[in-house]
Amino acid sequence: MRSYPLFISLGLVLTIMACQASPANEPEEAAEETTTQTSVASTTSPRDSVSRTPEQTPSDNLINLPANLTMVAKAQGDLNQDGLNEQVFVVEPQTMDQETDAAPPRRVLVYHQVAEDAWLLWQDIPGGVLSSDAGGMLGDPFQEVKVERGALVIDHFGGSRIRWHYTHRFRWQNEQWQLIGATIVYGAPCDYWHSCDYNLPTDKVVAKWETENCDTEKTTEESFTFRHRIQPFPTMPHFLPGDIAESVPERDETVYF
Repeated sequence: MRSYPLFISLGLVLTIMACQASPANEPEEAAEETTTQTSVASTTSPRDSVSRTPEQTPSDNLINLPANLTMVAKAQGDLNQDGLNEQVFVVEPQTMDQETDAAPPRRVLVYHQVAEDAWLLWQDIPGGVLSSDAGGMLGDPFQEVKVERGALVIDHFGGSRIRWHYTHRFRWQNEQWQLIGATIVYGAPCDYWHSCDYNLPTDKVVAKWETENCDTEKTTEESFTFRHRIQPFPTMPHFLPGDIAESVPERDETVYF
């Protein structure tokens, strides 16, 4: 009975010695690491920076935000079509409003890369993002900021029984951040869900009305489109998501975005 542990121990030692003596995997791992380092360090084309993730951007840690601000979220992408990524930060003051005890307002900072190791504050936008106490029973409504196809995209979600989800798309055009699209979804679980996708440049709205009954597991769905002109385009500074009311033609319905 005692010979089995001894046999296993000797086998284990021999296996470990064989693995240590074999260098088969070491060159492959080293080569992979070297290739990765070389590809990042040797990249010189401005367009290549667009595909980099924040972790791959060499200058990502060179931006020093003001000491009195806390970073809520960040993103990066080419926002002015110059082939170089901008860095986007959603920030808020570190202290609450002493008079109202309300959550501090948030704003968006956009930094432009002026050299490989130098960033300049390009835009300080006081709007577009709800404060942490604006989401109702579901808490902080802010979900995400991202850059998609040259537009700054901001997502919110909140409510209680009636829940809402906002997606707003802003683009830098005409020397200002203009709202070019909004997708609004609102409703209550096991009751109904309404959605409207606004394309402001084309005046087209794609809508979907759904009902759901969790007891019977039956749902109904109606999709339709309509034209709705919003002029001038809302701009991001001082824009408050959910504060604009727009009616739906031929329906007793108002959409807030």
